[in-house]
Amino acid sequence: MTHQKNSGSPLTRFVERLSTVLVMVVALLLAWRLVEDRLTGANNNHGMHTPNPGRGLNIPDVQYGAKATLVLALSTNCHFCQQSVPFYQRLVKMRSSAGDELKIVAVLPQDESSSSTYLKQQGITVDRLFSKPLSTISVRGTPTLILLDAGGKVLKSWPGLLNAGREKEVLSAIQSLCKTCTAI
Repeated sequence: MTHQKNSGSPLTRFVERLSTVLVMVVALLLAWRLVEDRLTGANNNHGMHTPNPGRGLNIPDVQYGAKATLVLALSTNCHFCQQSVPFYQRLVKMRSSAGDELKIVAVLPQDESSSSTYLKQQGITVDRLFSKPLSTISVRGTPTLILLDAGGKVLKSWPGLLNAGREKEVLSAIQSLCKTCTAI
């Protein structure tokens, strides 16, 4: 087998070198992402990052006195959020039966006016609404549900569109903390 040096035109050699460099850059970025996830302890739930259990979730102005706080990380332009509305409405009804034992907080990346209008149109009533980047609560995708204990520590997260089994899991987790919460 013969090996020709400098075969092809200068443009061909340039394209070959450029493609080699691009492949190396992509490989380095992927390796960095993997290392970063390992070092920061990021959860990988169905490809969506959520806060780690046991970690405090810093949401300003939320009084964590309730036995449980459920955080809904949503977006007004998320079709999975839209498909999940019936379940969120069930959660709101559950909260109504719970008195002060359960709080529901929504975090949306859109402005407060758009977020408030969206929730109202969907029939989702929350105790607090925050318009802030989802990254501030360690969430990278919507929808994501995060269950917090009375001290504001993450107990469990559920990213993405939930099937019936995962919806039951959410309801059971809430009911284990909040004895007056009844599933609707």
